[in-house]
Amino acid sequence: MNLGWSWSFTHVFAADTGLVSFEGTTSSIWSTHPIERPYLIYQIGTANPELAVQAALRVANDVSGVDLNCGCPKPFSTSGGMGAALLDKPDLICEILTGLRRALPPHLSVSCKIRLLPTSEATLNLVRKIVQTGISCLTVHCRTRNMRKGEKAIPERMKEIVDLVKSMNVDVAVLANGDCLSVDDAKRLREVTGADGAMIATAAESNPSCFRSEANGGLADADTRIIPDFLRLVRVLPYLLACI
Repeated sequence: MNLGWSWSFTHVFAADTGLVSFEGTTSSIWSTHPIERPYLIYQIGTANPELAVQAALRVANDVSGVDLNCGCPKPFSTSGGMGAALLDKPDLICEILTGLRRALPPHLSVSCKIRLLPTSEATLNLVRKIVQTGISCLTVHCRTRNMRKGEKAIPERMKEIVDLVKSMNVDVAVLANGDCLSVDDAKRLREVTGADGAMIATAAESNPSCFRSEANGGLADADTRIIPDFLRLVRVLPYLLACI
């Protein structure tokens, strides 16, 4: 949800299914179910510390943590000073993260996702500031703001980031992102970078079986396996949720 401007919505609870929905003026903005809460990190796009806190508090009862998006390079985000546009404003990033950590209860995590800056020095300076705000996790997309997904990521620059965070003696997990298409890719990325974990994004959207290792069958065909299984689940999901 982009939060660079004023916004409003209604919190709706469906007693028959347990579904929680945040309804805007014309459509649902976002919905979830309590069963997802332990695994759900809610990412926000914002350039305003006060609005960021307001948004986080609105969803605090339905999520496990809040993540600040400092990596989206798309104009709909950067035109409002959000996403990757924040990379030029490290003090604002830190103000937003500090505000979120101060406002949210301790059991909810606060995290941040960034991209590489053009130079290693600038990137490390930014990371050094961010991890001192009290966040629990930092994800680094191993591309710069001007790079697109068709361009090869630069995981080689990730190791120095991991080494820096570890040397600072802060309790912050570091995740690597970029050209990670499967669980086996994730394992290799961890070996190369030393990161605590890896993020799989677009590959999971196209085929969630990417989380299966090659030893366990690898990628399943989306048309013959994934989509039919999903449609069958959707048909019975309301009945399953009603029984929880």
